[in-house]
Amino acid sequence: MPIPLPRVTIPNTEVRTLLSSNTGQEYKIFVALPHGYLDADETYPVLYVLDANWAFGLMTETIRLLQLGEELPEMIVVGIAYPVNDVGEIRKLRTRDYTPTVDRRPEAGESDGTGGAGKYLRFIRQELMPFIESNYRVKPEDQAVAGSSFGGWLICFDNLQQTDTLDRYIIGSPSIAWDEGVT
Repeated sequence: MPIPLPRVTIPNTEVRTLLSSNTGQEYKIFVALPHGYLDADETYPVLYVLDANWAFGLMTETIRLLQLGEELPEMIVVGIAYPVNDVGEIRKLRTRDYTPTVDRRPEAGESDGTGGAGKYLRFIRQELMPFIESNYRVKPEDQAVAGSSFGGWLICFDNLQQTDTLDRYIIGSPSIAWDEGVT
């Protein structure tokens, strides 16, 4: 039997669990704190990262490298993930949460797995952001979100619907063709 090796972790990170009353879904919330966070009492900007099952580590360490060169300020990185490891299940959940309309194409078949963006955005605004603000020293007036593909489309959709939720948006390759670009 192979000897178990130590797990790799990202320094200065925490994993929290949050059950949403808006979506009925439990989410894994990854939180990367700035170096020295525990020894200071200052507040920090927040970056919310969608698709954290895949993107949290990359975003966190990229931001930290940019901070070494003083190209970005220290910030708290919050990743929104699903508590599953199966790629197919993650894809289903993100399709449900990131699409603003129900897929009504005949080839879509069962379409209850789409159109949950409104509930998901309410989860972020009404549950996750207040949770982060009450548990960490954040600058509520300095928050951003990052997402790509369906995540980028979700950010575009949210920005078109409610422009005061966040201060900055990082959008990569948004799937704007969803439902013929519905807004």
